[in-house]
Amino acid sequence: MAKPNRPSNVPTQTFSLYEINDLDRDSPPFLPFSVLNVNSKQNKGKGFLGWLKNLRSTLSGAHVHGIGDLVPFSNKLYDGSLTLRLGITAGLTMVIRNYPGKGSAQDKTHPFFFPDRYETMYTFYLGDLGHISVQGPFITFEDTLLTVTGGAGLFREARGVCRLHNLSPFKLFYTFQLKGIPEIPRHLTAKVVEPSVDVKPIQEAANCEPGYVLPHYSD
Repeated sequence: MAKPNRPSNVPTQTFSLYEINDLDRDSPPFLPFSVLNVNSKQNKGKGFLGWLKNLRSTLSGAHVHGIGDLVPFSNKLYDGSLTLRLGITAGLTMVIRNYPGKGSAQDKTHPFFFPDRYETMYTFYLGDLGHISVQGPFITFEDTLLTVTGGAGLFREARGVCRLHNLSPFKLFYTFQLKGIPEIPRHLTAKVVEPSVDVKPIQEAANCEPGYVLPHYSD
């Protein structure tokens, strides 16, 4: 069988984004659908109080997440320089493994709430530029590599990968390496702010003031 002709000299373009959860979008909700949670003596029949107890155990690292628990989410997106609001993420993750005893109370080097591995599928909405969809593993205490599965607009023919770096439960840093797309606009390739748990967008971008947002950005 003949191999498909694929150009070997297609350039790779790189750019970075920040995802920030300001806790003003009701994101993320935790949906405890796993057998572990549904049948848990700790939570069974306790409604909101059971959910609250499970959340408290999660924050301490003594959590009871199980395979099948779902976490839908939608957060704000900024460029790597944190001077431009780009849009939002929107997606769904499912727990496929938990790591009891690796929470913040036990491991002071990782400021995470959910010491788990998830299978994740989500989309980056980037205003008039279009959108990019990714899928793959999300491990809260180490970097992971997501596969770009498609896109629209500028990213219609995009293929490549996205490296996910979890800074905290509310801040993530992404580096895309893409082929098959037109030249990336300069405002996506501005000098990147060094990733850290303390980063935050400039006030004008956070306020979505004119000139500090992409046209027709999703909110």
